[in-house]
Amino acid sequence: MEGFGFLTLGTTLLQIPYGVFICVVILVCVWANIKMPPNSMCLMLLIFLTPNIAAAFGLCFVPQNARVGRLICYYLTGSYNASFVMLLSLTTANIAGHTKKVTASGILFIGYCTGNIAGPFFYKTSQKPIYQLGIWSMIVSHILEAICVILLWIHLRGENKKRDANQYLNGNMVNSQNCEMALEDSTDKENLDFRYVF
Repeated sequence: MEGFGFLTLGTTLLQIPYGVFICVVILVCVWANIKMPPNSMCLMLLIFLTPNIAAAFGLCFVPQNARVGRLICYYLTGSYNASFVMLLSLTTANIAGHTKKVTASGILFIGYCTGNIAGPFFYKTSQKPIYQLGIWSMIVSHILEAICVILLWIHLRGENKKRDANQYLNGNMVNSQNCEMALEDSTDKENLDFRYVF
């Protein structure tokens, strides 16, 4: 935020509303997801990802002298935290089987850490205070994330429809593994009664 023209103390104080905004947006996202119809997680993820993408474009194109406008854009990037919470929920809800769940959580954690390590390298000191490469990396990565979420949404919905069609024939259940799978540590692929959340 020093790049916006604020002093060090001012920068520190201006982080307080940002932290409050992040807390509020996460609570609103979780509350809204509870109130929404079932299978609205991908939609909520996209809704709370959109302000972050818009804010990144704002940081790219709002003039340097419009400090308040750029500050608002910076604050709006906090909405991504709500999307990340939804992403974590999607991961835990859509993976069955202890080993598979632990492995997926580990891969997600490694990816998160890798992103945190690599991210600062896109913000080059030579591009200060605009950091074009850093802002564009944020725009591109979040647009790719939105595309991946949409594709995941389509895939999971299709997979549920396919499982429903295979399990029910003329309104009668013809293929159920409830008895066999109840006590087994089966993955979502093995358990045909498993339904994905999207």
